[in-house]
Amino acid sequence: MRYRLCLAVLGWFLVQALLVPASLLAQTLAQKGDLRWIVLASRLYLNEAIGLARYYNGKVLQANNGWYAIVKDPISVRDQNATRQALLKQNDYPSDFLFSRGDGYQRIVWQKDNPILAEGVFNKTKTVNVQSGAVRVTAGPQKKKNKTSLFVQIAQQGKNVLRIDLNDEDDELDLNFDAEIKIVQLDKSSPVPQVVITTYTGGAHCCTQTLIAGLQANGTWSRLEAPMLDGSGFSFSDLDGDGESELIAVDQSFLYAFASYAESYSPSQIWKYREGQIKNLSSESRFQDYYLQQVFMFEYSAQKEPDLWHNNGFLAGWVGAKARAGQGDEAWARMVKTYDTESDWILSECKVALQNGLCPKGQDLKLDFPTALTKHLLENDYQLVLNKPAVSLPPTPAVAAPPLKEDRSPVNAGTGLFISADGLILTNARLASTCPVLVVTRAGQPSFVGSLIAEDKELDLAVIKTSAKPVSWGELRLNVRQSEAVYAFGYPLSGIVDSRSNFSSASVIALNGAQGDAKFFQISAALRAGQGGGPVMDQAGNVVGLMSAALQPISAREISRFLEAQGLVPAKGSASAPMSADDLYRKSKEMSVMIGCPR
Repeated sequence: MRYRLCLAVLGWFLVQALLVPASLLAQTLAQKGDLRWIVLASRLYLNEAIGLARYYNGKVLQANNGWYAIVKDPISVRDQNATRQALLKQNDYPSDFLFSRGDGYQRIVWQKDNPILAEGVFNKTKTVNVQSGAVRVTAGPQKKKNKTSLFVQIAQQGKNVLRIDLNDEDDELDLNFDAEIKIVQLDKSSPVPQVVITTYTGGAHCCTQTLIAGLQANGTWSRLEAPMLDGSGFSFSDLDGDGESELIAVDQSFLYAFASYAESYSPSQIWKYREGQIKNLSSESRFQDYYLQQVFMFEYSAQKEPDLWHNNGFLAGWVGAKARAGQGDEAWARMVKTYDTESDWILSECKVALQNGLCPKGQDLKLDFPTALTKHLLENDYQLVLNKPAVSLPPTPAVAAPPLKEDRSPVNAGTGLFISADGLILTNARLASTCPVLVVTRAGQPSFVGSLIAEDKELDLAVIKTSAKPVSWGELRLNVRQSEAVYAFGYPLSGIVDSRSNFSSASVIALNGAQGDAKFFQISAALRAGQGGGPVMDQAGNVVGLMSAALQPISAREISRFLEAQGLVPAKGSASAPMSADDLYRKSKEMSVMIGCPR
């Protein structure tokens, strides 16, 4: 009977709620008396509103008109002018902020979560006890051999499970600074939350050391050392709403890279703790909304300080955040128009291997800002989009080509061929000389940077050095024959390294190139712009030529002479059994890459 009565009462309330006008339901955020929301701004798009709310550590409310208000919590406002002046002196608020009772607001759509379950501070004179559920942590000073150090004792359900001793013997702990304990749910596969310990090394900016302790699947507790961070440590937030917090940090690689520390701007890095390990997940698409919000934070800063659009430290961080948000090409186009070409911040790379951590004298190569930024982004897993060629060349007809006019137009994308196990790539000199930075992409893998180490503009050949480790590379066969069956591979103008690669069968129709040039030969395949730098193979998978940017094959004999003149020994092909077309395609894809300029 009581159960039925409860259902009846609940049903009555639900019916009444449905009958209440929407205008009255909107009153739930309306304040009483002299309490007023501090309204800092309004935006039409949610991610932009959240970005500003993150900037001001505020909240986002949805208004009746569909816009989003960025607000701070209500305060008592008896004299609006006096309160306004006081807030403007104390905070970096926009001068046109408003006070609102909140009658026109429907609901809170975003506010920063607080995943810290328990926390405390300890140091060389203070002990702290923090607890969340079954996990209890005691931390504080201890004396060993008349020397003070710190300890952390973790207990689960009253049983001690892990003790960590912290001392300053290795200069990773300055006892004059506070240490912190936080209990956070970083891995929901564990029945208990994790313990995060942060200590400080001292120094003007550096460094915060983070230890994470957690229960493992085998029932034991273990600890790991997270990356050391310049300045403050990790913050915590459940960015993707999966019930466990990510660890968020400033990308340390941007600090001092393009400007002083004070002028350096950095995208965030997003880390995930799982079963005793920590992994960088910053490039995962599920976090693009977060990076878009960070983009709006950057751009709001530049709205307040327009000179930031000419500050290379700011632009580097902004382009990085835009790249993470999937808008790297858009950011690049703006950056190249506004960056500071007169910056005195030294940007360089070493042309040879470092010796004792230093570049040998005279081996520094000065870089401009776009070149240095491209290298930095790709080396740190920020993906950029490659340009399509500026000039689309027509395909070579399936007959002997007419004499070619010399073509000096720029080429911004093409193909390359691995020629050694240590990652050397052969491509066109016209492409290599066009791109200030050579972006190399393999099918299904992140892009990386290549460095030009040799070129012959007459032959249209260049060698690029990379750190890649190919599974297959070209082996040269020097004596191509008239009418021989061959196969040509390359990446046409798709801008994407995938199944759009062009693989076609052909035959050798002339042993000399256009105008009788013996350094080239001709094939019957219809080729497309972008295939320059791609291999021409025989039926056994040996490389008999490399496509020039003008889409006529350079003979393997000339390629061999060019490489040997650089002190490189090319791999020699063999007279092995013919391969199937499918195997030839697979091999050509394994040993080929797309090369282009960033945009």
